[in-house]
Amino acid sequence: MQQIPRTEDLARLGASIHEHGFGTNEQQLTDVTLMARQVRPDWAVLEVVADRAYPEVVRARALSRLSADWESIRLELEAFRARFEADLEDLLTRWNAHQDLRRSGAPVAELVDSRSRLDAVRLGMGRYRQAVSR
Repeated sequence: MQQIPRTEDLARLGASIHEHGFGTNEQQLTDVTLMARQVRPDWAVLEVVADRAYPEVVRARALSRLSADWESIRLELEAFRARFEADLEDLLTRWNAHQDLRRSGAPVAELVDSRSRLDAVRLGMGRYRQAVSR
């Protein structure tokens, strides 16, 4: 998993943009906006930061706004990742338990119940896919 930048990292990114322009920093901007979209998917600031069609001064102001809120976003991202890790562990546990039941020749009713619990966890994991693919 990619490291979550600190506020100081965004300050360095801003300084690099000031020094060298947006062109050489586009990938870092993309990475930061993709991370932030995981917890703030509809925040217009992220669209402006990422969109090369906006004038550089507008993008710089949007990046400044993003940087001002970054510590809060960072905490949200850390909580999001912690929830993901816990849910992934739950999925793995339920998957393995279901596989063990299948191998043991468990009764159909028990397999159905296990599969229902597994499917519920799998459906819940879909929210992470939506969050990271925006």
